[in-house]
Amino acid sequence: MPSLGLKLPQVAACRRRVRGPVVPDLPIWRAARAAVAAGERNARILCIGDSTTAGHGAYAAGMGDNNKAGAWPNQLAALINARGGVASGSSIIGNNNAADTRLYDSRVTFPALQGWAFSTASGVNGSTLGGYHTMASGYNPPSKYNFAPLNACDTFEVYNPKAGGNARAWILSVNDGADLATISNMQTPSPPGVFEKYTLTTALGANVLNIRAQNTEATYLAGIIAYNSAIKEISVLNAGWSGAKASDLNNGSGYAYGPVNAIGAYDPDLVIINIGINDANQASPTATATFSSHVQSVITAAKVAGADVVLMAPSPIGTSYVANLNTLSAAVVALGVTNGVPVIDLRTRFTDYTTANATGWMRDTLHPNVSGYAQIATAVADLIYS
Repeated sequence: MPSLGLKLPQVAACRRRVRGPVVPDLPIWRAARAAVAAGERNARILCIGDSTTAGHGAYAAGMGDNNKAGAWPNQLAALINARGGVASGSSIIGNNNAADTRLYDSRVTFPALQGWAFSTASGVNGSTLGGYHTMASGYNPPSKYNFAPLNACDTFEVYNPKAGGNARAWILSVNDGADLATISNMQTPSPPGVFEKYTLTTALGANVLNIRAQNTEATYLAGIIAYNSAIKEISVLNAGWSGAKASDLNNGSGYAYGPVNAIGAYDPDLVIINIGINDANQASPTATATFSSHVQSVITAAKVAGADVVLMAPSPIGTSYVANLNTLSAAVVALGVTNGVPVIDLRTRFTDYTTANATGWMRDTLHPNVSGYAQIATAVADLIYS
């Protein structure tokens, strides 16, 4: 077995020396693209980062106004389609630390004040990839959480953390129809607990997945991925976490559903890591060695999961902490050299905050707007899908 941890179709492709897209330093991703083109399987890009991955400020300030639709991962999927591929962003990974997911992502609906919440505590009801779990608790009868992908689909993968406690479960249905599945949300002992995927299939169509808790026990949802099984695609997963520092991405290592441990569950072919503005934007920034150690843990977890890795040196900021960000950006570049992975240095594209803001690419002193996120998506696409 190759040391890079290639998946079986990728191993075969590499051994055959298939003619595929020329992607520098990304053999796993190259093989995954070839597998999609051959109709063998889906490929996945997992985008891990802070608010500048989540899409904060895309259309308006903050994490509302359907800003997720303008985030660079979503725009990356659109660019891949425009360049002749098949891609979608029909997924939810964590809650992206949005105060109200319904405002941040118009594909999500649920009744207000009827048992749905997001917890920021550590453990099962705390951090995972993309921020925090969505939690249903205490409402009787339980209301439904609804996810409506924008493309026709026949398959929903539901990612479910399981930990100790009283009997609890999700009940799944489609288009408000009959109950189709019950997924246990209980596992002993905890930690580490278990992080599981349940796959629900249905007739192809403009389907809406409905999820409700079986009872009033606290029940947790980590992620959903939807697709049309008949058409092989590149699924672009947005695991941006507004407000995250590098330490947040490396938190919860004792839990199966903690951020670094959950990477493997989503089975990515390519992991893109974009972190640093929150570590830098303070009078006492994260120490460079500490920052590098946390990012290295994410890189290592991605490689163990069998994925290629691309790093980003963050987009510029317009606060008094520019020097801090430059220091951490240099650390990201150094990690790229150490690990032999490509680095997209966004300072090259944006130049600096003053220039980027004058060009119309910034929402505020920390976050790009939808035009700025388009620049990030283009930089990624030029590397992985040119």
